Amino acid sequence: MTIAAWDFTRSRMAYDFCLVSLRGTLLPPHEMRRLVDALRQETELASLCEMTEHGRVLRGTSQRLPGYFGEGEFNREEYETFCKLRNLFPETGEAEADSSARMFIDYKLGQNIVSVKMPSPRGDLAELQKAYGQLIEFARRHSLVLNDSQTGHDVDLSNPGDILAMYGVSQRHKQGWFARLMGK
Repeated sequence: MTIAAWDFTRSRMAYDFCLVSLRGTLLPPHEMRRLVDALRQETELASLCEMTEHGRVLRGTSQRLPGYFGEGEFNREEYETFCKLRNLFPETGEAEADSSARMFIDYKLGQNIVSVKMPSPRGDLAELQKAYGQLIEFARRHSLVLNDSQTGHDVDLSNPGDILAMYGVSQRHKQGWFARLMGK
């Protein structure tokens, strides 16, 4: 079977994005809540997409930090300086260690604010493109990062590309069945 023979417009595959704060900043919880509320008020995404807010993070974050150090993504000295400047004392207990690690990781990678599961390309393709456009514009207006959860990379908000191409829907699949049959 060749991939070209697969009709992606019939796929139930979802495509997920995550709105993330700018790296090097920490948003207070009320600001994150304000952004989620603004997303619901300024866009139609709540009716077009499935949205999941990111709240409290489970314990165990401090146990992941050595992996970041080992991979060279973060360095221990930077973490220690971060804690010292913010009067954090991760060595005093598990809860403090988790809180300090979470703050540092959020500072370095950005805070996940809300995940958005896009509509399936099985439905109205215009609706899918509309949802993607609204998500891009919201991220621009509020100085947020839009992370493509499938690739792990950020979407270039100045040149975001076509959502249908991300799903693998070719220009040919965007045509109606009759146009494809007639070779147009």
